[in-house]
Amino acid sequence: VKVTHRNVANILLTEPGALGIRPGDRVAQLLNIAFDMAAWEILGCLAHGATLVIRGKDIPAAARTATVLIATPTVLSGIDPAACPRVRAVAVAGEPCPRPLADAWARRAAFHNCCGPTETTIVNTMSRHDPSAPLLTIGRPTPNNTVYVLDADRRPLPVGEAGEMWAGGDCVSAGYLDNDGLNAERYAPDPFLGGGRRMFRTRDLGRWTPDGQLEHLGRTDD
Repeated sequence: VKVTHRNVANILLTEPGALGIRPGDRVAQLLNIAFDMAAWEILGCLAHGATLVIRGKDIPAAARTATVLIATPTVLSGIDPAACPRVRAVAVAGEPCPRPLADAWARRAAFHNCCGPTETTIVNTMSRHDPSAPLLTIGRPTPNNTVYVLDADRRPLPVGEAGEMWAGGDCVSAGYLDNDGLNAERYAPDPFLGGGRRMFRTRDLGRWTPDGQLEHLGRTDD
């Protein structure tokens, strides 16, 4: 996937994607560097003058010294929130997050449940979770980005009706390298933004809630 500097800067240098990272923070580098979310840990940390905590084999040990954690729910589930009193911000993505895990961390830190494939540059929606909320959502589009919930004819669906999520805006990457067929299948002109912009077919199912949040409902290819 051809991800541009503009794509990456948009998520790392705007809130909430920047996660409030600043000098003095310690960001734990927990993920495999071949995974796109590792760029969020590494580049997000260095872009804001924070300290990157390089882990060894002991992931919880690195987390205990950190103030910011970026992880998949599976990785985060192996870390005890009570053992990480310094952590002030947590972001998860890459797979659905169990509600009990989100609640446990949200009681101790700013917990962001996020969603987005590599083609939309790490994540393109984020939600700061409140344990008292009725739903654990994937939130709203991050700045300079849009999400469209469309039917099979690519027409917007009303609030509450499930459809396929398409992503637009500055998150949309430049396409697959040397794969015109897949580019034609997954990328399309964005009729809502216009101006030559493109949107990406995520194959995620979702719906808008009445308060403007996105609820993730699985995949079209499950």
